[in-house]
Amino acid sequence: MSRKGIDVNNPDSYVVCPICGSKMRQINWSHAKKHDMTINGIKSKFPDVKIVSNDISKKLSISTSKQMKVKFANPEFMEYWREKKSEDMKRIWKRDYDKMSKISSKNLSEAMIELHKNPEWKAKNIEAHSKGLKKKWSKDKEYADKISNTTSKTMKKRWAENEEWVSMMKEKSRETLRKISNECWKDPSYVEMQREKGREAFNKLWEDPKFREKMIKVNQDNLKNPEIRKRMLSCDCPNKSEKYLRDLLDEMYPNEWMFVGDGKIKIDNKYPDFININGKKLIIELYGDYWHKNDDPLDRIKTFKPYGYNTLVIWESELKNDLDNIKNKIKEFIKCY
Repeated sequence: MSRKGIDVNNPDSYVVCPICGSKMRQINWSHAKKHDMTINGIKSKFPDVKIVSNDISKKLSISTSKQMKVKFANPEFMEYWREKKSEDMKRIWKRDYDKMSKISSKNLSEAMIELHKNPEWKAKNIEAHSKGLKKKWSKDKEYADKISNTTSKTMKKRWAENEEWVSMMKEKSRETLRKISNECWKDPSYVEMQREKGREAFNKLWEDPKFREKMIKVNQDNLKNPEIRKRMLSCDCPNKSEKYLRDLLDEMYPNEWMFVGDGKIKIDNKYPDFININGKKLIIELYGDYWHKNDDPLDRIKTFKPYGYNTLVIWESELKNDLDNIKNKIKEFIKCY
């Protein structure tokens, strides 16, 4: 170690003057003055030469970091620092716009790409940016209107003139929506919510007689296609109420009734629910309270009658609330025929 605190065996502890070759901890203004130069003059003449040794740089960095942490804990200093930096940048850009735009666009682009690879930084940046914008938009209505109008005009121009950009944005939107949708449908609560919404919407539409007639016709046409018919009738068939009635018939009359509501038998474009397989031409239809609330049971009875079938129509509410009465109905129906 020399008298100047320089370790000649450690290159980080000193810098070399490019003019006289002296080793020192840093090239200061007094040393530069000996050569009739300034620090900036040495920097410009010898751009690759270090002015401060690595050891001093580290110490200064640590010291500055500690000081800045203390200062930035003060909200007033934070506000002052932001304003100062903003003014400095405005002054630099105004003085040398072309140079700064080239350097900044390249450096910022590379830096932002690297930063955005970090999920934590990305989330924090988005949150901070969102809060800042909300604050500014709420305080400055003129600014909000200006930005809104400018963005609107720019986007309209792009969508109208740049076909390549439009195509890219559509593809990105589709891909983003697909990802979001796939993630949402993995959540059971979301699936149930969507199903409930679908049921409510369809039930509302079903109250319209024109819609009902249209759907009935569509289903009838679809059922003529063997593949579609098989797929349609395989869904939730039999349902809970049909299973309950099937078990009841098996209990009362074992091996005499068969469920055919899955499309096994078709009579005059209608598919009965249960048919007797013990030598009698009898049919039992189970009407759901909602889906058949506007239907007249006599219409179904008259439909099957010309083919020699006698029909009993049971309502879903009866099956749930008055089981004894249903059992008596079934017994009387079978006795009559």
